[in-house]
Formats: sequence, structure tokens, C-alpha cells
Amino acid sequence: MGVWRAAAAVVLVAALGWASAAPTARASAPVFAVPCTAGALIAHLRHVHDVANYGCEGSWAFLWADVGPGSVDVGVTEVEHYEGARGWHVVARLAVCRRGVLPAVVYERGCFSN
Repeated sequence: MGVWRAAAAVVLVAALGWASAAPTARASAPVFAVPCTAGALIAHLRHVHDVANYGCEGSWAFLWADVGPGSVDVGVTEVEHYEGARGWHVVARLAVCRRGVLPAVVYERGCFSN
């Protein structure tokens, strides 16, 4: 009986090794290149006078900018999402500022300022 158990254990270990080495299906990354520049992040916005900071990770970005009609600028923080041909667009921080929804750098810098 001990030989059969040993043989079964060897077969089980071999099967587990083969299963762990087999390729698995994975979600593919976006096939488009995401432009992460200050110009790309503000292209759709009006009255931006200065970009203080920005950063991207994947298709998400944060933007710190001064906006206003001229003599009175206000510092704003935006979270943006990139959607291929549509480009960057501002998303409601209330909807996306949750741990695990955004990449860490965008969450930390885009969700906890003004």
C-alpha cells in the first residue's frame, strides 16, 4: 500500500508542476500609447495658466494647475482618464477616488488636495 501512495504522490506533484508551468490567459494591456505630457493633459481644458505638477500611470493621471479668467487664478487638482481616440478627459474625483480603483500615485496625488 505504501508503494501506491508514493506513486500517487509523485503523479500529483508532477501534475501540479505541469499545471503551474502552463500558460494562463491574462488580460492584455491597452494597445495604444498614452501621451503623458502637460500639454496632452490640458489640451481639452480652458483657461489653464500654469501646470504645477502632473503624473500618469497607465491610463490614469493627476494634474495640479492654475486656472482662471486672467487676474484671478485658482489652483485645482484634477484626475483624468485616457480613452484612446477620445484622449484625456476629467473624471469626477468623487466617483473614482477610492483605494484600488486608481493607481497609487494618482490616488495619492490626485485625491488628497484641494
